[in-house]
Amino acid sequence: PELEGVLFLCDRTIASARICIHNLCCTFPQSVATTKIQTRSNKMSSACQAACEKSGAVYAILWQPEGDVLKAKAHYNPPDRIAAIKAKRGDDKLFTLESYSSSFTKGQGAPGRVWASGEAELIPNASATDAFARKDLAAEFGICSVAIVPVADGIMEVGTPETWSAAPAI
Repeated sequence: PELEGVLFLCDRTIASARICIHNLCCTFPQSVATTKIQTRSNKMSSACQAACEKSGAVYAILWQPEGDVLKAKAHYNPPDRIAAIKAKRGDDKLFTLESYSSSFTKGQGAPGRVWASGEAELIPNASATDAFARKDLAAEFGICSVAIVPVADGIMEVGTPETWSAAPAI
């Protein structure tokens, strides 16, 4: 984990990566640094994909604290959902991408409430309730049920055009 934390800071092309941990230093050539190490961003996107697949959701957003505010840091949409939305709307907009403009303080909005309480929350009809701050966006993209769940890396939000009676496992 310490090694990963150092490499997460490198997001530009490098000739090599020199990593020092507890006075032990290693230099890795670029090929090793770029092909053998999964970046933090890739891990977060993979977590979103896994949450979608496990829950049967059509999107996942990972919200993480940035100071006193939760911000969207990663998302996933299954390819078939992306294609269906593009065919229906005629543009490249997605609920997940539009959600990046939102942020939440503790207790504000569903992600903020879950951040404050540490308890999962299910919103069975997100497009029709004031309990979901992005209800108009949910309606625009055909999202009905939304589950927001605390996870090790932050707050995971998943949603579906179906109606869930309970928050799905993530």
